[in-house]
Amino acid sequence: MRILVLSLFLIFPGLADDENILTRARALSNKDHPDEALALLNEHFKTNPDDSDARVLFGLICSWNKRYDEGRSAFRVVLDHDADYKDAVLGLINLELWSGSPERAEELAKAGLAVRPKDDDYQAALEKVQASRKADAGPVNSRGEPKGGEDEVNWETGLAQSNIWYSDNRSSWHETSATLSRNTSAGWITARFSHASWFGESSNLIEIESYPKIRPGTYGFVEGAFSPDATLYARRRFGAEIFRSLPRGFEASGGIRYMRFGTTDTILYTGSAGKYFGNWWILARTFVSPDSLFGASKSLQISGRRYFRDADHFIGFRYGMGASPFEIRSVNEYDVQKSESLAFESLWRTKNGLRFRVVAGAARQTRLGLGALWQFQADGTLYYQF
Repeated sequence: MRILVLSLFLIFPGLADDENILTRARALSNKDHPDEALALLNEHFKTNPDDSDARVLFGLICSWNKRYDEGRSAFRVVLDHDADYKDAVLGLINLELWSGSPERAEELAKAGLAVRPKDDDYQAALEKVQASRKADAGPVNSRGEPKGGEDEVNWETGLAQSNIWYSDNRSSWHETSATLSRNTSAGWITARFSHASWFGESSNLIEIESYPKIRPGTYGFVEGAFSPDATLYARRRFGAEIFRSLPRGFEASGGIRYMRFGTTDTILYTGSAGKYFGNWWILARTFVSPDSLFGASKSLQISGRRYFRDADHFIGFRYGMGASPFEIRSVNEYDVQKSESLAFESLWRTKNGLRFRVVAGAARQTRLGLGALWQFQADGTLYYQF
């Protein structure tokens, strides 16, 4: 039936006006029939070659379906006639970003702002492109903080303080970390030393992590950590993950984490899916830990960040539920049966190059043999880039 209806439009183009052609093409594309939508538009171009709105829609459908060369040509036809055709410019920006050409996307966004310096859509497009470029150079879309591109800084140091207080007045958790990061041609590499104290015990952890660039639109995460005392931290921890940019502003990842606490080995499988909505980045992440005795334990984390100007200025939230809603680093996150956590975060860069990140949150947890427990968290990190 769908083929018959499409054939009628192709044979009798007078049955539909231009607006209905666009409506039908969008409907076909939205129903996962892009080939039929593009065929309908191509037939329309035979009698309406100067229909810029239809050309833009053609470019968008091609972009959404990874037919980048065809989409690029469609946008170019429009812009050759009108270089300030806003929908075509925004469509081409997204196409270049999704096809792995963020540099070209940024050039187009800046050119648009040069013509319309107060245009909110061009400003939002530029911020999205810059955030994506920083994601390729560092951990902006995973669990790390955004870092600048390789043209901006080569080194970064950081000093962090994390504190957790408990509802039953037990000993509070205190952790201090120092980091040194280097921006290389392959991506950021970070060395971290952490010292924690809890219940009169103290522990140290040495970590190395990296976010290597693999190809345009694809980067990875690898980490290795060792605690010489293994008192509060895992004796060993390893992790790896692959992140991939997808059409329409999506990003997805999949990875694995391994930890050894005492004589117990813990394995977590993790995956994430995120998308840009204007200045917002929304991410969903899951952790799954297999267990042959009790079955797999699952958890989910939802986070969102609202960016201002660039990836060095944002406010956000994180909500987690399940056995391990946030990544396990120490005994403080180990043996949790059920948990709900809510935290708010902000990162802001000052004019002198300092960046300050704060996190505040609360969690209700149930642990093996301990029952329900509330905990309240406050973290602060100061970064300096040079």
